[in-house]
Amino acid sequence: MAKQVLLIQGAGEGAHQDDAKLAESLRKELGPDYEVRYPAMPNEGDPDDNAWGDLIAAELADMGEDAVLVRHSAGAAMLCVSWRPAILSCALPASF
Repeated sequence: MAKQVLLIQGAGEGAHQDDAKLAESLRKELGPDYEVRYPAMPNEGDPDDNAWGDLIAAELADMGEDAVLVRHSAGAAMLCVSWRPAILSCALPASF
């Protein structure tokens, strides 16, 4: 089974499209032993920490234990404000 990686994008209009290059780079460099998930965050131009936190928590819950979390730019900052029990309860071996 492939190891799970969740990449959280930065914020701003067009950020998901711009940061897709980072997702593709991770996929290429990590290879077939890793599955890189890269969901589009809601309202990327005017992010809401609750909406982003809900989506991140849902993704992590679906991924199960040992997911690796990679946060880029505002994605890192947003996650710091929205740490919540659903996210904290995940067994994350690494968060970048």
